[in-house]
Amino acid sequence: MAVDIREHLAKLRDAIRKVEMDAEMRASAQRFDTDISDFLDAGGDDAEKSSLLKRARELEAKLSNKYPTIARVASELLEAIAKGGS
Repeated sequence: MAVDIREHLAKLRDAIRKVEMDAEMRASAQRFDTDISDFLDAGGDDAEKSSLLKRARELEAKLSNKYPTIARVASELLEAIAKGGS
């Protein structure tokens, strides 16, 4: 499952690179990217997974209006995390 999450993370990184976004949104997306990578590398527990999912939903909501393509990719990543975790 970690491979699936990493594939979705790579898609998110690619989508973010292709879009002009303000510095605050880009920083939020990059922090989220780092959090996911850290979670996967550490084999996070259920509490960490829950926290990560909460932040993912918040980021997805921020992205949905202005960056629908990125929001869709973030949603797919969120689903992969929810299904498998680490």
